[in-house]
Amino acid sequence: MIAVSDLRDAAQRLKDAMEIEADALNSADGALGDGDLGITMRSGSRAVAEKAPDLPEDIGMALMACAQAFMKVSSSSYGTLLATGLMAAAKETKGRDAIEATDLPGLLRAARDKMMERGKAELGGKTVLDSLDAIAT
Repeated sequence: MIAVSDLRDAAQRLKDAMEIEADALNSADGALGDGDLGITMRSGSRAVAEKAPDLPEDIGMALMACAQAFMKVSSSSYGTLLATGLMAAAKETKGRDAIEATDLPGLLRAARDKMMERGKAELGGKTVLDSLDAIAT
């Protein structure tokens, strides 16, 4: 079972990782894009980690709060897409206090689909969507 307490712990681990990896993400993103992915992920993960202690016990509502926190500090297209994916997962899990590990592929597919719709992207474009698709299947 994955509960909100696990989400709180994951938020802190993600923030810690982004503090370390932000420059590497900016560099990798700079090779193909505008080089701000690390900035986006660091600021978004900080906002989510700050919100984590106050997340509601409803995992859907907790995911929605994470999406809102991330979006509030991120003006990048990736930040919007990530928040969109979190909102899709939130919709699927609203009213539940935990999810099973076996629920994750379906939640990732829901996130992938909403991100594709919002970003007007397709699989095969060598984006994060391809990674979500590979994990979800």
